[in-house]
Amino acid sequence: MRAACGAATGHAGGSTLPSLPCRLLPACHVICAAVLLIFITNRLICVYFFFGVWYNIRMGLVDTLKTTYPEATCELVYGSDFELLIAVILSAQCTDKRVNAVTEELFRVANTPEAFCAMPLEELEDRIRSCGLYKNKAANIKRCCEMLVEKFGGDVPRTMSELITLPGVGRKTANVMLSVAFDVPAIAVDTHVFRVAHRLGLSVGNTPDEVERDLCAAFDPRDYRDVHFLFIRHGRDCCHARKPDCENCSVGEFCADLQARSRNAAIRK
Repeated sequence: MRAACGAATGHAGGSTLPSLPCRLLPACHVICAAVLLIFITNRLICVYFFFGVWYNIRMGLVDTLKTTYPEATCELVYGSDFELLIAVILSAQCTDKRVNAVTEELFRVANTPEAFCAMPLEELEDRIRSCGLYKNKAANIKRCCEMLVEKFGGDVPRTMSELITLPGVGRKTANVMLSVAFDVPAIAVDTHVFRVAHRLGLSVGNTPDEVERDLCAAFDPRDYRDVHFLFIRHGRDCCHARKPDCENCSVGEFCADLQARSRNAAIRK
């Protein structure tokens, strides 16, 4: 009877054997852990692959543009941080070539905030007339120089928050100063950069600030200055506003706009 009871209850010879479900538990745990590990590993591989491809595309784009425009850099001629600031203010809706022609003579007469403060407004307007919007630019330059002398001791401030307090200095101008004059990672977004970023599919932002944010997220900070000048050159020489020269575009493989138009053309055929 005792032996029968032992057999019936899983006891034999005084030892206790786990029931079948209990014996399967460790195996279930191992299987679940293995499945979970495979799931996580696959996700990590996908994430790694995605960001790896994303990084290579961005680097490929920058490298290709550098090959196409090896001389792309700031084309404004200046001899000091202050001269660069004045040149960038004058460059609004004006070519760098015209600004350089104007500042070549202007900086011989005045190249410090104090000298510009002393210059009569009418004389400054006359000297920068060919840059366009000369009245607004002259007024901003005069007030900017006054603030530089009164608030910053004649020096150009080195932070975004301080730069944008200067009359005539918006975020784009401040970013140029940070990047070019002070070697601070920044991307200035002008009309060329705005257009090229959208066509390449790097941004869908509606404002320069939004495009700047998207570009900063897309590229390595070490490439910010190059991206700015490369996009400007590409916008001027190839990716024109009205009729882009897509046939001769060196970065067509990266261009979302060109690829979309190619697909649409294939569908129409």
